[in-house]
Amino acid sequence: MIVTLCLFVVSKTEAQTSFDKYMTMTDVTAVQATPEMFELMSDLDLDEMSEGEDEKSMLTLLKNVEEVMVISSENNARSTLMQQDFQSYVDGKKLNKLMSVNKNGSQFLMYQKSAKSDSDISKFALYMHDENNKNQSLILIINGEMDKESIEMIRKTFDVPAKSDTLQVRN
Repeated sequence: MIVTLCLFVVSKTEAQTSFDKYMTMTDVTAVQATPEMFELMSDLDLDEMSEGEDEKSMLTLLKNVEEVMVISSENNARSTLMQQDFQSYVDGKKLNKLMSVNKNGSQFLMYQKSAKSDSDISKFALYMHDENNKNQSLILIINGEMDKESIEMIRKTFDVPAKSDTLQVRN
């Protein structure tokens, strides 16, 4: 029983930190907004500062999203490692594939895990790689209770391309 408990703790820790290594790599751009950041933002009284619909939507989103991570690189070795880590994450979290595109050296993968209702999402994961554009790769991971409009808002905030046919990752 002790061995089983130790294996569970190690595997849980390994899954949580599988992307942490990218935060210290020099040839990688990595952005991570932690649960503590979203908790802090949701506690602030930003209602008085926000008057537009976009600001109000962002406040609602902040109350439900727990973590956002964006990782990008143009380094071949890093891109290969990113793809392996992304696939391990998707398999480990048992995410459902929404879409995959493989076209002329460009790859686009999109996964999600449904929340309480089928229209809500608890995890969203996206991987893009474009051999034709400086071997650019990008991973976007979003955890928390959100709807599809929230995913679109985060996509725009982090400047991730909307269409799989453009497949140009922006650093």
